[in-house]
Amino acid sequence: MRDATIFRSARHRKGWLSRLVPVWAAFMLCDQALACAVCFGDPNSDLAKGAVAGVVLLGSVIFCVLLGIAGTAFHWSRKARRMQMPENESAHPPESDADDAN
Repeated sequence: MRDATIFRSARHRKGWLSRLVPVWAAFMLCDQALACAVCFGDPNSDLAKGAVAGVVLLGSVIFCVLLGIAGTAFHWSRKARRMQMPENESAHPPESDADDAN
């Protein structure tokens, strides 16, 4: 049974490699697939401006999400610290005995 598993995995790897070679060849033979308006064209074209706007938008979304996660962690840490702190002595004055006062 073990030999059959090894044979199947070797056959699976061979199939993966045979599918990769035509894809790699297509990318290497097609020069237009490697060029874009940002790198090889007019930097003032609408395509380049759209790419820059997309990158800025996605960066700002990621920044806002990370800021929200950091704010939540900060809020939880402050709340946990407040729950662990002993009560303030000045907020609750100690009870005085009536016998000690007389």
